[in-house]
Amino acid sequence: METRTRLIIRRLTEEQEARLGQYRDKWLQVALNTQPADRVVAEHWFREAFQVAGLKPPGKFIWEASPFSVLRTYRKMAQLAKDDTIRDRSIDKLTVDRVVANTKAFARKEVLKRIKLDVWLQIWSRVSVEAGSYIGKQITSVIKGMTKLFSHGSHCADWLGVYDYLWQELELRCVSSMEPLFGLAVNCGWWLVHYDDLGEYVVIVSEKPEEVHLRLGQLHREDGPSIGFRDHMYFWHLNGVRVPKKIVETPAQEIPLTWWLDEPAPRRRQVIEQKIGAERIMGELDTEEIHQGVIPIGSTEHFYRLLQLNLPDRRIRRALRMVNPSTGEIHTEWVPREVNSVQEAMAWRNGTDIGIWPSVLT
Repeated sequence: METRTRLIIRRLTEEQEARLGQYRDKWLQVALNTQPADRVVAEHWFREAFQVAGLKPPGKFIWEASPFSVLRTYRKMAQLAKDDTIRDRSIDKLTVDRVVANTKAFARKEVLKRIKLDVWLQIWSRVSVEAGSYIGKQITSVIKGMTKLFSHGSHCADWLGVYDYLWQELELRCVSSMEPLFGLAVNCGWWLVHYDDLGEYVVIVSEKPEEVHLRLGQLHREDGPSIGFRDHMYFWHLNGVRVPKKIVETPAQEIPLTWWLDEPAPRRRQVIEQKIGAERIMGELDTEEIHQGVIPIGSTEHFYRLLQLNLPDRRIRRALRMVNPSTGEIHTEWVPREVNSVQEAMAWRNGTDIGIWPSVLT
């Protein structure tokens, strides 16, 4: 009896490589999409996903405006107290695992039988959308103990795009079972399942966010919430760090320095510091000059001062200050506390050895 040898994909063609970016762009749009969900289409794909997982279709759908509203509804239906967490063997968790995680695991196992590992890594690195998992993790950090219940919906875009490419471009039919998950990511946000007393699956589904603001791949907005949902659940971020609303929406010159001094979280303190600015901090708090010097830049000599700020708990900060001779503008920036002279500060700032100075002032 003749045995048919399965073809192993060892490399991508030039045409296949050229289309990698198209799939990344496609799924980045899914991850950042803020349009209202198509509920009819989403419910169709839920029924398909449950069928693929070998489960009877959901008996009821409940739509909410955000994953936080989804969680509130679930707690009420499941009669959970506020601080209750979900056991790993919960039927609700196992149902979501069966629909999503098991389907993904099966597809990945079959894919790796058909393509070389370096091809898989090449596709993953070029198609995977970091924004999807990043936004999902930001929301997860708030839900905390209940995250085992959820599927991220549109924020699964970070890995779904890879399988979409494998199916469409490499024609790997073993990925076809994931088609319902593609449809769900496009048409709804986060979701979970409750197996009710009547033996029916109730799917509680969230709309996608109403607004998402990123800068350099991080949640960031300087005049309002960085991510918001249709039930007025909002979050504020600066350079990827979640902060209270007042930090974002208070003008920098009006922020009390105590908000910075009293903030215990290092990353949050750092972004508050960036917003206030070194010049204002050094200008309003008790500082001392520990060194001064002249640095030749081009044909002009520039006067610099190294300042030290003494903070509570014996902490110190040091900053380099200069006055632009052309504009009269004062410029101050932080330097490491180990820096002891103007020359050391300039060398650290420019990434050079002492004595190698720039030819142009920046």
